[in-house]
Amino acid sequence: MRTGWGVYPIFKIELHKRDLFSLKIIKRSGYKLGWGVEPGFIIGLHANNLPILEKIQSYFGVGNIHIGNNNAVSYYVNDAQDLTKVIIPHFDKYPLITKKRADYLLFKSALDIINNKGQKNL
Repeated sequence: MRTGWGVYPIFKIELHKRDLFSLKIIKRSGYKLGWGVEPGFIIGLHANNLPILEKIQSYFGVGNIHIGNNNAVSYYVNDAQDLTKVIIPHFDKYPLITKKRADYLLFKSALDIINNKGQKNL
């Protein structure tokens, strides 16, 4: 992670407007019970804000940017190791100060379960 980029103030403004943390339950035939859990961190913005997402991606050094329909772009990280080693430490160091903080704490707990107990595959 780079420091001194001034990305944190962008988070303060933009991240409070969008869903950040998600756990998707996905049907997968190769799993024991046929289901999997996919953790994710996502920031969705208007296409005009693509340079912001590119700076965020560069800051974290992980994740991808998706250019979608309807003038939408998103930055996402769904690799559990990247989430654990990069995204989680960032939000521990720079805590969210809105109701998103509660979402973050639940997401972090779920990610701990996935990492420690191998419960990603159901």
